[in-house]
Amino acid sequence: RWQHTVQVVTCDMLPLQIEVEFPQQVGIDRLLAALAALQLTPARPLVVIQAGSAVTVDLVSAPKENNAEGCFEGGAIVPGVPMMLRLLGQAADLLPQLDADDLLGLPALPGKNTEQAMRCGTASALVGGVIHLVERYRHEYGGELPIILSGGDGMRLSPYLSPPVIVEDHLVHRGLLRLAQLTERQRH
Repeated sequence: RWQHTVQVVTCDMLPLQIEVEFPQQVGIDRLLAALAALQLTPARPLVVIQAGSAVTVDLVSAPKENNAEGCFEGGAIVPGVPMMLRLLGQAADLLPQLDADDLLGLPALPGKNTEQAMRCGTASALVGGVIHLVERYRHEYGGELPIILSGGDGMRLSPYLSPPVIVEDHLVHRGLLRLAQLTERQRH
């Protein structure tokens, strides 16, 4: 569409303080998700989980500057189930390449064949790792720390996280919309 312009979104454009060593190296999806998550609850701090190929578990706090909507504090990145299955199939000679599409929850234990065992292990590693990170955040910042959960693997995680949990689809897109709204307001 020749009449449209394309604008690359960078961390400098977002109304967030970014309290990490290298702000320009943070995935813009993580920052946009943080921006959108701030609209879903008044509580600060909060945890934003995006569960996809990789799973990010990020902390967002109240802004320390007047011109910011919130403060992105950083977080943790763990491999998602599809990535873990792919890595197992590539790194171990006798393990097959598996797809995670049909894996919606925790498979029954014990796995009765290699494929079942791989699915059990990867799904449990994801759920266990995220639960561990959430527990650490809640120990540090309070037991009522809300979790905002998004992404394709969210259905694997949501049943295992203790409330308060808000499941919200398309968090990155909602962050883009919020940025567009704020940018439009500044123009007028």
